Amino acid sequence: MAPFPIYCAMLCLMWNDFTEERRKEMQKLKTFSKIFGEMISFLKEHYASKICENSHIYNAVAHLKEADRAIKEISEIALNGLFDRNLSFPEEQFSECRVAMQTCCRVGVLTIERDVISRKRRRDVNVPSFVVSTVSFPHKLFQEYVAGLYIADVYANDTAEYDRLKDKLFPRFEEFRYLFYFSSALGSELGLDIIKSLINYADKNFCVDAAFECYTEKAIRAVGERWEEYELSSYMSEHTKAGVVFMVYCNQVPSLSIADVNCGRTMSRDLAEGMGSSSVLREVSIRSSQFHSTFYKILSEKASNCQVGGDLAQWVCTMPNLSSFSVDCDYLPVEFFSTAADLAESSHIQDLTLYSRDDSQHRSSLEGALARLVYTMPRLSSFSVNCRSFPDDFISTAIDMAQNCQVYVYTLTETWFNFAPLPVCQWEHL
Repeated sequence: MAPFPIYCAMLCLMWNDFTEERRKEMQKLKTFSKIFGEMISFLKEHYASKICENSHIYNAVAHLKEADRAIKEISEIALNGLFDRNLSFPEEQFSECRVAMQTCCRVGVLTIERDVISRKRRRDVNVPSFVVSTVSFPHKLFQEYVAGLYIADVYANDTAEYDRLKDKLFPRFEEFRYLFYFSSALGSELGLDIIKSLINYADKNFCVDAAFECYTEKAIRAVGERWEEYELSSYMSEHTKAGVVFMVYCNQVPSLSIADVNCGRTMSRDLAEGMGSSSVLREVSIRSSQFHSTFYKILSEKASNCQVGGDLAQWVCTMPNLSSFSVDCDYLPVEFFSTAADLAESSHIQDLTLYSRDDSQHRSSLEGALARLVYTMPRLSSFSVNCRSFPDDFISTAIDMAQNCQVYVYTLTETWFNFAPLPVCQWEHL
């Protein structure tokens, strides 16, 4: 909501008006559509309460239903306006639903302005009246939300009309991003149909976004069946990151790359929950990223559930399907490598890639553990190093354990010459 000041203001008003219990419920909302729907509900409740106070007849339920009917009545006009890129309409366009239009104005979904125009202007534009009334949505998102209600209605009641709308909407999918968000959230079957159609037009991130708004495992599975590799990176929007994390949580991500992201408490928690319980995650790459301590704690608990205690290293070494792991050594504590080395024989990893740009001497304490990790992984067949240098401790340990090495593909990039003593000639499988 942050890019839209009007909605930030509304959230503040809602927060101020809500009880403590309702605030807690609001904090549980995960998607843009759910939050926006809560805003519309707030406007309808405010409208109903004002009517009750003015009339002294307290029948709020009837007034809420009246607001719902009015919003649905103008939904087709809202959608047609989106097709024509119109946010404002002459009042005459609502001639068949004038009462609904007036109700929506009182709710706050529509606004109406009346302008007095000059005689010359009347002649130029051929307007018979001095007063021109213009009906508008306060913001395009209001119009898209209301238009989504029409799509949900025709999906349920008019298959031919729904198919006609799909032919107009999907080729222009980028233009109707939020319309797809809101529509996907209005029913699980509608959401699934939208996602399956979007896959034929939109890119992966767009589909992830829409499936996240649908917030059902069926929609997420439809995207997961189309693509296998996913990433979390700094260039992605927070919304898309949340969508990818939800896909991990729903067990639909076989390959995950995390690069240059700083995950807060909530994202770290959800990501760890998903990674720790995933049965399909085979490849993980983590580079230049930071996590809240919750991330490591939850992965530790997930590892404990597999009868193995410990932290991130224990999770990495005990994941039965994890065959590829890439990691930036500069962002991990020494304990990761020492624990991983102790558990290396349990590892199923076949492809290991190490990155580092840190030349400081404080890393020297981990190098022996790192060498033990590499040389005792029973299934390790491919080892890639993208580091400037490692201290002598790594080399000496590598020499002592050279005969245990199972690696047959060794890749070396951006490395200084002190890697030359690595005993590759003693790697019998290389």
